[in-house]
Amino acid sequence: MAIVGGVCSCATCHVHVAPEDMEKTGSASEIETDMLELDDNADEYSRLCCQIDITDAIDGVVLKVAK
Repeated sequence: MAIVGGVCSCATCHVHVAPEDMEKTGSASEIETDMLELDDNADEYSRLCCQIDITDAIDGVVLKVAK
């Protein structure tokens, strides 16, 4: 979990989702998108993993920790 415990107030848990798995992780909220805009390494596959719902639907999703 991120330094702040999953409340979307930083980007320490920034990950890149495999393109084929983007639909499974769902869309980023406006606050998540705003936070990601502050990260130079963000791209169209970026998510904050603290904001991805943990359900059976994401089984097998590939996430790569952003540097």
